[in-house]
Amino acid sequence: MAQMTIMTPMCDTHEDVVAEILCLNHRRLMCVTCGLKEAKLSECEVLDIRHLGKQDSLLLRSLLLKQSVSKKERQIDEHAEKAAEMKKVLEQNVLDTYNKLIDRIQELKSNSLALLDKQANVILQTNKGKKQPLLTFQKEIDIYIKKISIESLNDPNDLERELNEIEKKILVTLNIKETLLESSCNPNAELENSIMQSDKFLSYVSLLDQEHYDVIPDTPQKEPIYSDIRTAK
Repeated sequence: MAQMTIMTPMCDTHEDVVAEILCLNHRRLMCVTCGLKEAKLSECEVLDIRHLGKQDSLLLRSLLLKQSVSKKERQIDEHAEKAAEMKKVLEQNVLDTYNKLIDRIQELKSNSLALLDKQANVILQTNKGKKQPLLTFQKEIDIYIKKISIESLNDPNDLERELNEIEKKILVTLNIKETLLESSCNPNAELENSIMQSDKFLSYVSLLDQEHYDVIPDTPQKEPIYSDIRTAK
């Protein structure tokens, strides 16, 4: 069964440029421009990622996993920031309605904002839980990279099987069903005419996650680049 890489290697310095060079000493992926600069430094040992040996291919796969996990972390952070921005918009909508009904709606305003805070906290706590396994994966990959960097190695096939297990766990987490933020704020128009008989809320606020599948897209790669690093000899 064919096994594909989870993403195209990208330059660690220029995140929008495809990487074609691997520095063994610094364990960094680089574009051609960075590779040419690093090649002039005595402490750098750079290789074309199209022509890697077995051990170096395992290092490359490990670095790709780190890039994938980091990308997922950024997506979660952006999700949290968007939730916070939506929360601010909803708060302002609630307050705008409140200003029209200031005399008798303090309790209704408080109920609406409390509901909004509760929903936002659920989202933020969920994001915190999603990031925890990613931090664990980062540590696990770092330990593996140190292991394959030792000159005296065990059977490379054993190392590859170990990396396969790590990759399998990470891919399951990275491709887990994610959610899409949706928000709405529909002022209670009936309050203006019948505030004394109104419902408990000033505005019917909603800040919820809608499920969708969030996968790491593969960046279009320029030629030449390898098709599958697991074929390295």
